[in-house]
Amino acid sequence: MEKRKTCCVGNTDKLSKWDLIDLISNNSSKYGDKLIEFLGMYHLYGLREATKEQLNEYIKYAHLQPVPPEKTM
Repeated sequence: MEKRKTCCVGNTDKLSKWDLIDLISNNSSKYGDKLIEFLGMYHLYGLREATKEQLNEYIKYAHLQPVPPEKTM
């Protein structure tokens, strides 16, 4: 399965809703601490309820940056 590219450092306006969720997930611990914080902040029961505006707002609030892909040898 091919992984989606998360590029646009600082500008997340052109990313899809699911790319924004991936960005938050990639910046989370293995327990999803950032995703849980996001859901609690907006009183959501699941990520399907999230809007792009909420996701962009949270990314700016948490100062999240795209995680560079791991280099493979």
